[in-house]
Amino acid sequence: MISLHASVAQRGLTFDLDHGQGRTLAIIGRNGSGKSSLIGLLAGLLVPDPGGTLVLDGVTVAGPQWVPPHRRPITLLSQDPTLFPHMSALDNVAFGLRAAGMAKSEARERARVGLDGVSIGHLCDRLPHQLSGGQQQRVALARAIAVEPSILLLDEPLAAMDVGAAVELRVLIRQALEGRTGVVVTHDIGDIRAFADDVAVLADGRVGDYGSVDERMGDENSLLRRYFLGY
Repeated sequence: MISLHASVAQRGLTFDLDHGQGRTLAIIGRNGSGKSSLIGLLAGLLVPDPGGTLVLDGVTVAGPQWVPPHRRPITLLSQDPTLFPHMSALDNVAFGLRAAGMAKSEARERARVGLDGVSIGHLCDRLPHQLSGGQQQRVALARAIAVEPSILLLDEPLAAMDVGAAVELRVLIRQALEGRTGVVVTHDIGDIRAFADDVAVLADGRVGDYGSVDERMGDENSLLRRYFLGY
């Protein structure tokens, strides 16, 4: 589960959000509404003001004390794969496992299985510059789920993909989200329909609307419909 009740006064943000375990939440909103800041708070890249609280999967990571990103039960996948350019695809995926203390041979074997899972196991020895953008994002997805996070954060992971690559990656991301709590920032109604159980619409640094996707798409007055239909 996710329970965020925190402010960042310097940015004009106040978030009150409770989201259920094992469900995927889509975050939408216009530019400047606070989407990146919300993801930053969840990931530990942004520190809330004193007095705020954040609970992830039953662990309090902000409140009495602040827990750094590497100790949170999360991984973050953004539109930039951010692969290590000097490492092969296999070693990029194995990196997080090695950082967690796993033996090299076991980490590389787990990474190989992960790359097979995103259908590029045959490219495991290639460096990032030898891969297409879609292939790099597959490596990044394999790396994100290799450490078996409880919560997967996705910040517009398909924004830089062409249509064909995006369709294939949607399938893989949907599979990766099964059994996990997910949060995806998106501007694409296709992502919402593919991944999300619930949706939160941000406006002026706050959650302006929250509810199930089915309910909000069926309500002609919902902020979700207004956002995508532009009225």
